[in-house]
Amino acid sequence: MRAKFPLVLVDLRFSDVNEEEFEAKFEELRSVLEELACNFEVIKESGGDSEDLLLEADLIVLIGPLSKQVGEEDARRIVSFVESGKGFFYAGNGRGKGTDSLNHVLKEFGLKLSRDRVKDLQNRHEGSESLPISREIAIGTPLTKEVYEICLSEPSSLSILDYSRARPICYGSMSSYIEDLDGKRLAEGFPLLIAISEYRAGRVLVAGDSGFLNDEMIVLYDNRTFVKNALAWLLKRKVRKKRKIGGRILLYPSVSFDPMDESGFRRMAVDLYSLGYSVDVTNDVLERPDADVLILTDIPSSRAVIRNLTEFVEEGGGLIVLADRGRPDAVDRLNALLEGFGIRLKRTPVGGEGEYEVNTDHPVGERLKRAVFYRPLPMRLEEPAIGIVSFGKYGGSKRVMAASRKGRGAVVVFGEDWIFRDHSYWADSHYSLMRSAVEWLTTGAEVGAAELDRRIKILKDEVMRLKSEVERLRMENVSLKKRLKSLNGEETRVETLKRIVKVDEDVRETIERMERLGEFSIDIELARAVLDACRNAIKVAYDVFDEHPKAALERVNAVSAVLDAMRSIVERRSKLIFEERRESEDWV
Repeated sequence: MRAKFPLVLVDLRFSDVNEEEFEAKFEELRSVLEELACNFEVIKESGGDSEDLLLEADLIVLIGPLSKQVGEEDARRIVSFVESGKGFFYAGNGRGKGTDSLNHVLKEFGLKLSRDRVKDLQNRHEGSESLPISREIAIGTPLTKEVYEICLSEPSSLSILDYSRARPICYGSMSSYIEDLDGKRLAEGFPLLIAISEYRAGRVLVAGDSGFLNDEMIVLYDNRTFVKNALAWLLKRKVRKKRKIGGRILLYPSVSFDPMDESGFRRMAVDLYSLGYSVDVTNDVLERPDADVLILTDIPSSRAVIRNLTEFVEEGGGLIVLADRGRPDAVDRLNALLEGFGIRLKRTPVGGEGEYEVNTDHPVGERLKRAVFYRPLPMRLEEPAIGIVSFGKYGGSKRVMAASRKGRGAVVVFGEDWIFRDHSYWADSHYSLMRSAVEWLTTGAEVGAAELDRRIKILKDEVMRLKSEVERLRMENVSLKKRLKSLNGEETRVETLKRIVKVDEDVRETIERMERLGEFSIDIELARAVLDACRNAIKVAYDVFDEHPKAALERVNAVSAVLDAMRSIVERRSKLIFEERRESEDWV
């Protein structure tokens, strides 16, 4: 298993973060590792299994700040680990007790972590100087592909000691500044926050913050994309999966992919692209879309468009509809299309307290860990539509996500588009909703567990019906065979009866001939006895013919043999009598 999938070792032995906290606060990081097809283990103490895991690992992720010193033996192991062609990722500020010992390791890679904090006066998340947003990001490297903004939490600054080994990846902005642990400003503008090093055959990445890896911050801006790129680079793996067959996606109408537009759909497009799909926009739905999946936020008010899109689905295409609660006119136009699939969006979004409930019996729901919306529009469903996510006080009662099949294709409808825009796409696993819908639509919209059970039952019933039909046909076949055999038997019976009649006639003829010769024969009594026996045998043959035609035939054949013998005798006696008479006439 580990020969095929790389092993990532999350090292908490020197960290303030314990295993329970990692399990609770770094779920999204684990999801990224799973997307990269990685196994991962967490170690919290030295010795025992940790030694074996260190030998097997392909990447060590050391999460700071460090509350303990990194011992000399562990420091040597990290350097040797990287020299052997493996990866090392340190994420954490430099304000922990173990920073000096860590710097002994980082020095080998041409880097140093400072005991300070970086803030930003202008480029900051939610107005907090402690959450600086950086757009000063290196270009032309796989680590920063589709990465335009990174947000950190009170990071520490870095220094490059050897530019032949290390290079910068991300700086703070011009309005950022560095302060010491007492709050005194030390420097202003463009502090180094993230750097990498290629040491011998291995790779190293150091980030002055671990907060951007936790569930709260990894979903902000392009943090998640950067983390995935960084892990892939350290593991020497490709981020984008192999191009999917049947994976062309178009969005209508044209939407924004501008990195600076938080209301656009760039992150969704980048995510789907990384999964092997091709993503683009179109401004034409009058013709059949050259796509496997069409994502709609609106449509023209046109019967021709509705007919065209309906045929697109019937012929195997997939539709994803994203409703904008702030545009009731667009909702009305989309409803004109969706009513043909048994779905109608309402105009008033859900409100009040409640929870979202996922229908895991549907294949889209099966793929979801959870579902969270903001203020989606509910929808009314009729067959063949099926609810996927519902909202209600105690369990879902208002459908806010649904799917419907038509012909060879299907449609998935979301009660809002907000969750897929750049400002929210990574939050609350919204991306998993889109991924599940696209995957279902591009893999033939196969059925889920409940539907599968229903169809299996139908198939079982059909199999039983077919078995019954086969048995009926088998019995009918047996009956036909019997009738055929009976018909064949009738022919035999007719031939047998003809044989009996013929032999009976032969008996009578033989008797007549014997009577004509009787006066000259000395054994007439014996002959008559034999012929009487033959007649009796013929009578018996008639009697048993209906029930036992074969036995009747055997008797008749026996009589026929006797008659043949009798006729032979009669012929010889007749000849002798004729000769005797002729001689007598000649003598006289």
